[in-house]
Amino acid sequence: MGKLSRQKGAAFEREVAIMLRGCGLDARRNVQETQLGNDGDVLVADFPLTIQAKVGQRPPVFDALDEAEAVATARGHIPLAFLRRNTGQQRRKRDAVCMRTEDFLMILRFLRERDVEFMNHYALEQLL
Repeated sequence: MGKLSRQKGAAFEREVAIMLRGCGLDARRNVQETQLGNDGDVLVADFPLTIQAKVGQRPPVFDALDEAEAVATARGHIPLAFLRRNTGQQRRKRDAVCMRTEDFLMILRFLRERDVEFMNHYALEQLL
């Protein structure tokens, strides 16, 4: 992996941590990941998430999710892959989050059971 790729990846990891902090989570980039083993690219102290961040023309979605899952399973965390597609000719920069279907459904059930206010705002109950 070239220096520019590593720099792009590190910058995206920092952006992910900033986004999560904006939601009130204690998140930071895992700068020691390569030295201490794979604990995820972004560490979240107060929420059970294991996050891998990938950026590129075609970021490897399932590889990222597999990496997150390898750590998350042992810890009882939810594995997430934060992805950014670089801009290219006739393509726009795009971000996405990928998670296992079972985790997504679990979160929806949790929100539904607690009648979370934003459920009405986004009309998610129609999906359930």
